[in-house]
Amino acid sequence: WSFGARPTPAKAAMFFVVNGIGLLLNMLIAWLMERAGVHYLLISLTVLIVVPMFNFAGHRLITFSAR
Repeated sequence: WSFGARPTPAKAAMFFVVNGIGLLLNMLIAWLMERAGVHYLLISLTVLIVVPMFNFAGHRLITFSAR
């Protein structure tokens, strides 16, 4: 496991929750920006920057926290 956390079923469940939220965030950003008429390359760049940062923070603070 990343960040030195011990693997547990609860942490595995949180892993999938955080990734699922990241997927929904990805689709929401892309849909909103597409509806606004933004060029697809700018949409891709935005998603490429925002979603991995969200996933990293979510896993660091929730999934693999030391508590």
